[in-house]
Amino acid sequence: MNLFREAEGFKSVCIAGMSKNAGKTTVLNAFLDAFHAHGVGVAVTSIGRDGESNDVVFDVAKPEVFLKKGDIAATAKGLLPLCTVTREILCATGFPTPLGEVVVFRALSDGFVQIAGPSIVAQLAELKKIFFGLGARIVFFDGALGRKSLCSPEVADAAVLASGASLSADMDFTVAETAFAVRLLQSDALNPDTAARLEKAEAACALTENGIVPLDKSVKPAENTRLIFVPGALTNERKWAMDTAAELSVPLVVENGANVLADRSAAEKFFADGGKLLQLKKVALLAVAVNPFSAFGYEYDAATFEKKMRDAVNVPVFNVKNIKVTK
Repeated sequence: MNLFREAEGFKSVCIAGMSKNAGKTTVLNAFLDAFHAHGVGVAVTSIGRDGESNDVVFDVAKPEVFLKKGDIAATAKGLLPLCTVTREILCATGFPTPLGEVVVFRALSDGFVQIAGPSIVAQLAELKKIFFGLGARIVFFDGALGRKSLCSPEVADAAVLASGASLSADMDFTVAETAFAVRLLQSDALNPDTAARLEKAEAACALTENGIVPLDKSVKPAENTRLIFVPGALTNERKWAMDTAAELSVPLVVENGANVLADRSAAEKFFADGGKLLQLKKVALLAVAVNPFSAFGYEYDAATFEKKMRDAVNVPVFNVKNIKVTK
């Protein structure tokens, strides 16, 4: 897979993970290498801490994030002493983290960095603007465990989903969970005019022929309901929205597919009942990266895992251990 060719048409790419230790940092480094090979400057940050040589939760060895001279990064001030690059601080963002305020710097030499960025979508979107204002050609966001919300279109134009043995000892379960996440992320986008009408809604609502009306599980929607919209996370507590949409045979709209956090069984029932899921905006899913090795001491058969994943999803699949950067 030519990573540069796959990503060069986008302004920002998020590397999201199905779990911790899914191989996200390895994938990030591969993309950075691909853009470095073409002489393209990059900007990078992370939601949560990344780039440490050992995982601070599971105490396992991890790849470090490598920057080239001229690259831009954003990290918590407390991690700067652990970065081996010489650097020029470009600005302070005012975004707090447990490790200090997030600052933006330019690498003045090649070297390794530890990165920890903001965890709020609005702050990540603002940070992206800062990066572009400083001349970045493309921005990479490295996700934290389970934070597929990084796939928000406010953050990134494209995404890579990393999944691996650390999610579960059961390979088939991992494949099924990942394939379902892919299905959600690839749900069709709502038409832009209707999406614009719903963007400011702060609570569940129904779009009817008479306009937008509030909705909750105690309110029966009007018969002329055209769709149901649930902003924020679609959790198990909001499964009633799925039931209602399926009952009325109208689409259920979420901000983006990564916001569907209800159990897979509940969402699969919704689809089995004829339910249709739409997104306000859609992020391009470039690929699924698979990691057959677990942080817990077991591993999958790599060839079998990759084949099962290829059979289960309709996007390119590559093994994080076999990435070859091509120029």
